[in-house]
Formats: sequence, structure tokens, C-alpha cells
Amino acid sequence: MQPPAADRGMSRPVFALVLAMLAAGVAGRAVQVVAPSNLSDTAMFVYMGKLVANGGRVGVDLLDNKLPSVGLLMSVPYRLIGADWPGYAALGLAMTIVAALLLARAARRCLGGHAYWPVLVAATVWLNFPPGVFGVLQLETIQCFFVSLAACAVLELLTGRDWRDALTAGLCVGVAAYAKPTAAAVLPAAALALLLATNWPARRRIAAVAWLGLGAAIPVAVCAYLLAITRMTDALPETLRQLRDYSTSSTADAADLAKPVFVVALLLFPLLVLHRVFRAERLPAADLSPPGALVAAARRPICLFVAAWFAFELLGVVAQRRMYAYHFLVLAPPAALLVGLPLRRLRGRSMAMAFGPAAALSVAGACWFVVRADDDARSRAVLGYLSTHTRPGDAVWMDDYPRLLVETDLRPGSVVPLTFLFANGDTAPLTFSSRILADLRHRSPKYVVLYDDPARFIRFYQTNMAELVAYPARGENFATAWTAIDDYVRRHYTTEANVAGRDILVRRDALPAHVAGATSAE
Repeated sequence: MQPPAADRGMSRPVFALVLAMLAAGVAGRAVQVVAPSNLSDTAMFVYMGKLVANGGRVGVDLLDNKLPSVGLLMSVPYRLIGADWPGYAALGLAMTIVAALLLARAARRCLGGHAYWPVLVAATVWLNFPPGVFGVLQLETIQCFFVSLAACAVLELLTGRDWRDALTAGLCVGVAAYAKPTAAAVLPAAALALLLATNWPARRRIAAVAWLGLGAAIPVAVCAYLLAITRMTDALPETLRQLRDYSTSSTADAADLAKPVFVVALLLFPLLVLHRVFRAERLPAADLSPPGALVAAARRPICLFVAAWFAFELLGVVAQRRMYAYHFLVLAPPAALLVGLPLRRLRGRSMAMAFGPAAALSVAGACWFVVRADDDARSRAVLGYLSTHTRPGDAVWMDDYPRLLVETDLRPGSVVPLTFLFANGDTAPLTFSSRILADLRHRSPKYVVLYDDPARFIRFYQTNMAELVAYPARGENFATAWTAIDDYVRRHYTTEANVAGRDILVRRDALPAHVAGATSAE
């Protein structure tokens, strides 16, 4: 297959440079396949999938700051991959590679051959950028995959294709919204481009927008039906209330407000280089492939779509308030397409200046993952002890238990899985700790894992968790809640072992009679 006119004549040094930057971008996520780390969030999402696959209900049998649609979505990879953490890392890597290739292909077809390599490099680097790759597989990675497919369909639609592109875009957005509702940002951006920037007849523009809406409505309707028949809708009002509290009660200091500015500057740096520093290397329209007339006709609506999509995604990130680094991953696909807009010749120096810094940072991040201390060793030790001292069906409870329940056939000792929920609001620590204590009394789990120095643990969170530092009442309630949990467990359980700084306590009536008697006598 002959390359487009704008790609012909790429010298070997330039091609080698492009390949090196692609490899550097992939490295940011590939290390997770070899050495999975930061499993807490991924384990939660996978456990939601396991729970739904086994007939459980998110929001009822498990409480978390996520919609039950996440359980429906993650039940698919769980059935395929199970508890294989490198498998989830490989899935995330495959998703980003496919997304990058499809975005580059769409850019070549709809913006011109000159856009292929810049978009491919930008998408590969940004979608796998280490600060955004928090854990083995984040929901943002899945969201990026499907919204990238949707964006490709929108580009095809804006260059004069038919209603099927609009329907496909809507379908992809609807599936992406299972992960996070902010995935819908593609729809208003596409609608703006169709209604304001195309020169189509009004009837055709309105029809295209309608097809977009219909496509998105299909997976949403399927989700609503599945939630209804599984009765996960019963707990939906409470989940939405927790999500509201989670967002509105989050901190937003000067450092948080600076995050969007820094991220936007980082993502748009290649655009600045290509559009301003190397503006003299403008590519004549005659050299474009596909023909310049076709590209020129769609250029205005495509520019509006990509810019609006980037802006809407940024608003969605800021609306989440906490703005963790991985929240910004969703900006990668529109940022990559923005890089393809300038009509510039492919040159080694421009590519090196535009993408070299990001590629170098990606390699540095990958190296950091490799050489850092094994932070996962403590969790593995505790999980290993529990898995060898329990039988399938035994109930256990510990802070952040989803990984244990994914890797074993144990049952949860409470529907509340982790301390992180205690930061949702000022009364959240008391609300969730009361539920934990009620579950412990009712379910009587065989083992409970506590921190061996609870006072130190409480102080650490009170001084390091922003939401507890900024809201003293919440911090005090956090201490009260954990003290109540610790007191109850130590009154009814006996410490069987100390593993990696954790006390593993066994229920007294689960001990052999002579051991339980000796413990009671003490």
C-alpha cells in the first residue's frame, strides 16, 4: 500500500525517531504488564464485575463511589480474565494501542496524510503517560478507548459520510458512559460541529444529531433495563447522594486549581511547537492526501468538534473536584487530534521538539515503576496468610478487601470495603463505620484485619488526606469511627498473627476449644 503524499520521503532517521517515541510511549504502560502495581482501584472495579457476574448487586452488596453500571461493564473482562492482573494490564495496553491507531487513521482520512504520524505519536504517548496510568486498568482507559472510536466515527461523519457513522459514534459514547457519565462530552461537541460549522441542509444536520442521540440511547436503555431486572436501581438514589457528597465535599486549594493549567500546557505544547515554532514549514494544500478540496470542506467542523470536545472533557474533569492525575487521561484523545490540525511537513526536528519531552518523561516514569521498592509486598503477605488459613465461603473483613475477594472465593464481612469512603462528607465516617459494625455483628466474619498501631494509622490519615485536613470535624469523626471499629473487633476477636504491620484477628468461637478457653482465661 502506497503511503499518502505527505508521508512519502520520510527519511530513515525520522522514521527511527518516530518509532523510538512510540516505543517510549508504550513503555509507560507496558511495565504494568510485567510488574502490576497500584492494584487497589483496579481490584475494586474487577470485584464489581465479579459481584455482578455472580448475581450480586453493586450499591447493595457493595458500597462505593461508583455507579452500578461499572459492575455491568467490568463483568465482561472479569469473565474473560478472572484474577489475572497482568491480563488486565495487557488489556489496557491493547486498548490504547488500538485507539491510537484508529485516531491516526481517522486523522489521515479526514485531515490529511500529514496528520497520521503526529496524531499516532501524541495518542500513544498521552494515552500511556505514567502519571495517568494509575494502577493496572483504570476506568478512564476504558472510557478513552470507546470515546476514541466515537471520535473516529464523528470525523468520518463530518467529512460527508452517512448516518451509520453518527449511529456508531452514539453507540460508542453510550458504552463509554458505563464507565463514567462524563464520556458523553463527545456528543455535545459533535452536535455543535454539525449544527454550527457544516454547510449541510438543516434537515440533514438535524438528522445526524438525531442519529447520534439514538445511538447513545441504545446502550443507556440496555443499562437501565439490566439495572432494573437486577434491582440495582433500589440503591441508586443513595449512591447518587454519596457521589454528590464526594464531589461537593472535596477540597479545591490553589494547588488543585493549578492542575488543569499545568495539564493543558503539557498537552498543548506539541501544538504550540508545530503551529508557531515551525509555522514556516506549512504544507501546501496540493500536497494533501486525500485531495485538498475534500479536507478543506471538513476542516472547519472538525476543528470545532475537536476543540469543543477537549473543552468539554476538561470541564468534566474539573467538575469532579479532586482532579487526580488519572482523571486527566480522558484529555489524551482530543489533545492528540489537536496535534493533527496544523498543516505542517513531517520533519525530525519538529517531531523531536514537539514530542521528545513527553516521550522522555514517559520513559522516566516507566523506569520509576521498575526500580521503586515493591510496595505490593505487604498486601501480598496479608492476602497470602488469609488465603491459606481460610476455606471457600469464609467471611473476612479488612480495609481495601476487593483484591482478596477477587483472588479467592471468600465472602465480605461487610458491604463497606475501604476507608476511602470515610472522606465522602463530614458524617460519612460515622455512617459507614456504623454499617461496618452492624455487618460484623450480623455476619461474624472469621477473620478481621486491623492496623497494629491504630493511633498511628489515624494520625497519618488526619494529616495526609486532604479532605480530613481541610475539614477538622470530618477528621475527628474519622478517628471516632476507626476507634469504634478497633475496640469492637479486639473485644470479640483474638490476634492470631501479625503480618507486615497488620494484626490478623480470628473470631474467638472459630478457635479450637482449648485455645479459646485459654484466651478467655487470659
